[in-house]
Amino acid sequence: MHFKRYPAYGQTLHLLLLAGIGLRRAAATASTSVKPIFSRDMNEAKRRLHELCCAWYREVPHPVHSFQLHITVKQEGDKVQEMFTKNAHITDPRVVDFLVIKGKMELEEMIKIWK
Repeated sequence: MHFKRYPAYGQTLHLLLLAGIGLRRAAATASTSVKPIFSRDMNEAKRRLHELCCAWYREVPHPVHSFQLHITVKQEGDKVQEMFTKNAHITDPRVVDFLVIKGKMELEEMIKIWK
């Protein structure tokens, strides 16, 4: 860009660029101090995840029998295991907490036969 033709435009653009740099720095600082959803660290998130997994395995026989599904309890347990291993690569405790919340909602819908 040639700022010599429009000096006022050049000054305004320069100030906007400086403001943008300041905003990026502020955003970078703010992103490091994000509050956790529930878990303070990954170990606590894993504990919550383990509790959810155990709750799912406890509830596996109920829908198989109540809906008279033509699958075995073991097949249903394998499906639950598949659901949990699908997201095994996630290492951010906030994302794990979010997925645990979604998993609890799914479990509640299954228990109350809303789904």
